[in-house]
Amino acid sequence: MTDDLLVKHTTLKFRAYPSTEQSRILLDWMHAQRALWNAAHAQRLERVRRIGYDQRGRERLLTGFGQAVELTECRDSFSWLRAVPRAMQHQLLMQLELAWKRYLARTSGIPSFKQKRDRLMALTMPARVCNGISRKRVGVPKLGDLRVRGHSRIHGRPVHVSVSCDLGQWFVSISCRVEASRVPAPRGVPVGIDVGIQSVVSDSLGCSSGSMNRLGHGQRQMRKRQLLVSRRRPVRGQAPSNSYLKAVRKAALLYRKVRRQRADFLHNLSSHYAKSHGTVVIEDLKVSNMTRSARGTKEKPGKGVRAKAGLNREILNVGWYELRRQLTYKCEWYGSKLIVVDPKYTSQACQQCGCIDRRSRATQMLFICVECGFIDHADVNAAKNILDRGIGPAGATTVAACGGFDSSRPTKQEESR
Repeated sequence: MTDDLLVKHTTLKFRAYPSTEQSRILLDWMHAQRALWNAAHAQRLERVRRIGYDQRGRERLLTGFGQAVELTECRDSFSWLRAVPRAMQHQLLMQLELAWKRYLARTSGIPSFKQKRDRLMALTMPARVCNGISRKRVGVPKLGDLRVRGHSRIHGRPVHVSVSCDLGQWFVSISCRVEASRVPAPRGVPVGIDVGIQSVVSDSLGCSSGSMNRLGHGQRQMRKRQLLVSRRRPVRGQAPSNSYLKAVRKAALLYRKVRRQRADFLHNLSSHYAKSHGTVVIEDLKVSNMTRSARGTKEKPGKGVRAKAGLNREILNVGWYELRRQLTYKCEWYGSKLIVVDPKYTSQACQQCGCIDRRSRATQMLFICVECGFIDHADVNAAKNILDRGIGPAGATTVAACGGFDSSRPTKQEESR
């Protein structure tokens, strides 16, 4: 492979329309996959309890391939397990093995058992076992042709196909491997980005992306529906009533709407900066540490717990980490350069004289330097400091004003992930 080629892994998500019989079969497969996951996970836990780990920190004599070999005997014994395509079950065991590897590498927690009340598991299989893949149909083994509606062309070579269900709506995700020529960097000037809550993004050009006000109504409605769920919660040991199940579904439907609105907003925002600027500079924010609870312990209780909980909720609602994740791969796709800098004192330093003083942040939106009297928008001043750390003051002097991202413009969520 030459250096002028770029390998991209994209995922196209299409809406699927299975028949009534196909929906029943897919639901049965998902429940069977949940049982297989729990059984394979319990087997690994039992092996660790009896034998432990080897010197390299891995389980002894138990891998995803070993469990796949044992799966043959299990399929002969259980008809409900044999009804699921073998390729889906092998893929599930490989996903479980990757989850255990992440746990042993201390990059994530231990895998958990899947419960029936949790979200249904997706059915993932290699694309080679499918009998044809197009924007109108996907041939699923043991199921037949699954009707889909796609608005994007399938580029590259399909690698994996996944079927998922989201509150009664079915989707087919097609992961493709695309080899494309590297595109030249955008001609836009370098830009520094400061993330916030009132304004999701304020850049060094003085442009603001607006706020998540479009989600405000959904958040208020969500509180009302969650309160209704808590009031109708059944007593332990009793079966849930129809009114409780109806309230849970209404809350889930509203949460799905808010989740999709947030994803649409962030995808259009990240695409704008990746396509329009040759260099994008952001802060290296540790969102998991910033949103840690202030509750403390029983011996040493925390202070301002309710205020900190509200701040954590607003930070997670905006999606700072998701914005950085999207910028990471989109900047590579569109030829721009992403630079991550230390966020220390970016909001307290003066962009003109470099004086660092927390008193300069007069209000949430106003910055007045106590040393030289420089006045600017607080978030824009922070974005300029971020840009200086990324490319230096010499590069910052070449920045000129340009059009920003218009959050009020109606947008369409990208199908490509």
